[in-house]
Amino acid sequence: MVAICACMSTLVIVGTVLFPVVTADFANRDDSTYVFETVGIWHWSSDAAQLAFNRVHYPSDTGGYYQPLVDLSYMLDARLTRDSRAQAFFFHLDNLGIHLLNVTLVFTLVLRLSRSVAWSVLLSLAFGLHPIQVESVAWISQRMTLLGTMFSLAATVCYVRYATDRRVAGLLCALALYAAALLSKTTFLALPVAFLLLDYWPLNRLARPAILEKGPFVLLMLAAVVVRLAVGSQATGGPPAELGWTALVVLNISSFAQRLAWPFALSPLYPISASDGPGLGDFVIVLFAIAALVLALRGVRPLFVAIAGMAAFVLPAMVHLPFTSRLLGDQYLYPAFIMPILVVAAWMSSRGPSTLPAKSAAVGFAVLIFAFGAVSHRDTSVWRDGEHFFHRVVETHPRWVPGYAGLVDWHLRRGDHDQALVWARKARAADLDSALGQFCLGTALLPDAERNKESIRLLRSALRSRPEWVACLQNLGAALTRDGRPGEAIEYLERARDLSPKSWDIRTGLGYAYLKSDRPADARREFTLARKRSNDPRIQFGLAMAWAENEGTRAHEYARRHLEAAVGLDKRLAIHAARNPALRRLASEFGIESLFDTTDGSDGGDSPEWDIPTAGTQQL
Repeated sequence: MVAICACMSTLVIVGTVLFPVVTADFANRDDSTYVFETVGIWHWSSDAAQLAFNRVHYPSDTGGYYQPLVDLSYMLDARLTRDSRAQAFFFHLDNLGIHLLNVTLVFTLVLRLSRSVAWSVLLSLAFGLHPIQVESVAWISQRMTLLGTMFSLAATVCYVRYATDRRVAGLLCALALYAAALLSKTTFLALPVAFLLLDYWPLNRLARPAILEKGPFVLLMLAAVVVRLAVGSQATGGPPAELGWTALVVLNISSFAQRLAWPFALSPLYPISASDGPGLGDFVIVLFAIAALVLALRGVRPLFVAIAGMAAFVLPAMVHLPFTSRLLGDQYLYPAFIMPILVVAAWMSSRGPSTLPAKSAAVGFAVLIFAFGAVSHRDTSVWRDGEHFFHRVVETHPRWVPGYAGLVDWHLRRGDHDQALVWARKARAADLDSALGQFCLGTALLPDAERNKESIRLLRSALRSRPEWVACLQNLGAALTRDGRPGEAIEYLERARDLSPKSWDIRTGLGYAYLKSDRPADARREFTLARKRSNDPRIQFGLAMAWAENEGTRAHEYARRHLEAAVGLDKRLAIHAARNPALRRLASEFGIESLFDTTDGSDGGDSPEWDIPTAGTQQL
């Protein structure tokens, strides 16, 4: 009963500190990819499970993930939410719930190894409140990390019990849970190595039988490696070309060690460039870790198990290095504390909880836990929404242009063009040679008709750095259309469409450019294809204008229907309808004067091109 009450109190503390994440929104575009753009998440069907097990995700800066159990958990959250426009409450609540379950499993393991309720509370609080954990709990995209850790911890509980009572059911249960961890996130493939380390110490059973019984685990590990290689072969992206593999590994290991030791200035993103090669300090940190591991192997078994176990959970993340231009994020460190915590628990048990070293360590842990809790509670605000997310990025990395680009995107999506322009200018100032900085400023200037030519100049300059830049092609096409140069716009928009044929907003912009070039049939084709993916009022209005250019009662009937749909979705389009000669002719034919607004309407602009879809900066 004492242990149960202590565990519940621990969960209350962790849950209270991290509870603000439940009120957060979706943080960035990876959340949109997983939650909104994944087929079957919001529309449960009989083949939902089959879809989940046949799908591979390729979020930004990774080699891809095969995570069917994560998709199934998202489906459950969506069923509870029932509205994709609602806040992300159930998704965040599920993340926090899984984290609390992980804390419970850590408590269970520590209690079994240390036989001390006090140390179970302290060590599980250290795991649950360390600031490095906030990212995985608050970021919906990291459900994979939470689930993978949950299954790994549960498998460890079963394995430790098996090592004690020798019941085969415990080993089979650990094997099944290991498979579930791999189906959540393949970077947990080194769990059998952690079991061997526990056999070495503190279980003290490392012998031939203990090694042979890992055979089924090794088979699953090899299967996970094959899946990982197959998934990674289809991934794109890459690190700065000037940095070699040794430099990348050293930078990431050094960064991992620094974040774990001093988690008080964490960032959602950690940029890296060709000029950021490892310094002397980075090599010293890595060499110190290797030396500590070697020396511990020769005489201090607990220290060796702690360091090697941490490496077993963290180093598999290095498989993503070939696909990212940033340092690996905090989410890869979420399970890093499992083995050190178990080692501390076992060591305290062997020394006795009442000794002076144990009491001193307990006081130190209590102070650290208080500091961790304060920082973690503060850091939950970083994940409140995309604005706070990128604010922290630019605070920690003020010279990194993509951070500013994220803020530009955030404000553009909310129609705050003045603030978007402020951040775009800061992006430009952060690196005058950055094509992304030019793109941000050119994109932020799009709503200002008087500065359209400056926008075109900046977007053209940015495009020279990467001719196949879809978002830049789209925004440049929109700017040229608004500038009365639809012929030039069509060239860029057609290239963007061919590179991204499923984009409804590119086809919509292209449709308006065709209309301005007196090509209503081509415009109608693009608008029709766009409407299959979106019911945006601009698409309906474009179809109305395209059909109105045709002769014949049937064409005019189609134009009337689309005009009714457009004005029904956006009343402002009634002003533009009143100014379009082809649409005005329909008024007398069908008696639809109520769809036209003949007031001055100066706030509506001169033509429907005032609101042609643009791509933002594609950073959010």
